[in-house]
Amino acid sequence: MSDEIQFEEEYGDSGFHIRSRKLLGEPTTPTMINFLLQKKIAKDEKQAMVILVIVIIVFLSLSIFIINRSINNNEELIIVNKYGQEIPFDDYIDMLNRGVEPIL
Repeated sequence: MSDEIQFEEEYGDSGFHIRSRKLLGEPTTPTMINFLLQKKIAKDEKQAMVILVIVIIVFLSLSIFIINRSINNNEELIIVNKYGQEIPFDDYIDMLNRGVEPIL
């Protein structure tokens, strides 16, 4: 009896394969990777994974950019009291710090 362990290579020479498991089923290649392979956008699973990671980075960067632009908008926050008077937020905070309740 030999102490050597042998592995069967069924996926060719690249060695990089992503597999997901269906519940109580056989491992399958994820749908997005299959889509990129079928449309010949990627040559193999490794290249498809790189493309998906790049897409994720682009969308994440775009989301951060959009959120940052909406936060840095120069609109000033205004508090309106029950008499309809508009008080800028900074002035409202200053009034509160002095002990004045501007909303009443």
